[in-house]
Amino acid sequence: MQNLYDEVSSLDKRAYSEFGLTEDLLMEHAANGMAEYIKSHFAQGSHVTIVCGSGNNGADGLTLARLLHLHFKTTLF
Repeated sequence: MQNLYDEVSSLDKRAYSEFGLTEDLLMEHAANGMAEYIKSHFAQGSHVTIVCGSGNNGADGLTLARLLHLHFKTTLF
C-alpha cells in the first residue's frame, strides 16, 4: 500500500472546521467505502478478518466489522 500523505491529522481538522464534519461521520464514510469495495470484490459469505489496533483507526475497523457482519463471516481482532 502506498501512503498518499505523510500525516492526515491536518486534513481531519480541516474537515471538522471548514466543512462541519464530525469524527463519527468521517469514520462511517471510510468504513462504508471499504465495505462497498469488499462487497464488490468478494462473494457474500466469504471470511473477512479485520485487525484493529489501539490507535486512532481501531474504531474504523470496528465500524467496518459492523457493516460487514450480516454479509460475511467476520472475525475481529
